[in-house]
Amino acid sequence: IYVVEKPAAPQRGPMGQPGLDAPFGPNHRDAILGAIGEAGRALFLTGWYPGPFGPIAGDYEYGKYLDDEWGIKVETSELLMQAVSIAPEKYGATQAFYLMAEPELSDHDIVSSAASRELALPWCAPLIVDPQPPDGVALDRIVSLPRRDGLWGVKNIQEYQEQITQREYLTKVADDSEGPFALAVAATKGDAKIVVVSSRGFAQDSVAFAREFVLSGNSVGFRMRNPGNILLLINSLHWLNDNSEFMNIGKPIDAAVLEIKSPGTVKAVQALAIFAWPLFAMVAGGAVWWVRRK
Repeated sequence: IYVVEKPAAPQRGPMGQPGLDAPFGPNHRDAILGAIGEAGRALFLTGWYPGPFGPIAGDYEYGKYLDDEWGIKVETSELLMQAVSIAPEKYGATQAFYLMAEPELSDHDIVSSAASRELALPWCAPLIVDPQPPDGVALDRIVSLPRRDGLWGVKNIQEYQEQITQREYLTKVADDSEGPFALAVAATKGDAKIVVVSSRGFAQDSVAFAREFVLSGNSVGFRMRNPGNILLLINSLHWLNDNSEFMNIGKPIDAAVLEIKSPGTVKAVQALAIFAWPLFAMVAGGAVWWVRRK
């Protein structure tokens, strides 16, 4: 199974000079696609990426292949952004404006489990699924977002940055698109299979293993915030490898919850979590800063 990520730009030298490695080009792409072959299995991880000029969107090196061979177009010119409605046609920016949560899932084997619904996809670009794909290709939208108030496919993020600096609210730019948007697609063509997930970094540890503090009755602990991200990755690999019987076995690993019978102990743990531990981190950080300053 091939997991195909967006090629990274060559690292620059310590003085900013160009690196020694050649940038990704047609020869590299042809070599990888040749290795996958006509009946290969591959998971393409794509999404919205900044280009060399900051917030202006970059290209996707495998976009033409996916469009021509599979009928899946990665709309790299658009970044999916979620704003919060504060008044008619007025919206407020959120800290995680780039994070797409609560998507709609199909009944496909990859996302059929209940735990898959706790899914959060960052830095998404819409996938345009051809209603008449190439001969022999069968396409399934497995993750999508319905049309929602304040959910836009943004073509120029700078226009919203300018709005924020000029006033206290956002308004939709006329050319920006609205849903529904497809975010993940599974496709088959004969013996070949691919899955395309248009979310940059959805499987990185900081997103897939993100945890949150929970209090419930006499228990305190941490739970995984986005267990569906792990399932989307692992189930995609099982499906590509024709191992459907191994999909959705058990549930994603989660932190154990500490059962505490004494209400006083629960309050003590709450105080530690909310006040003492952050204060300790601040003191430790201040000590390190003071030592380095001296």
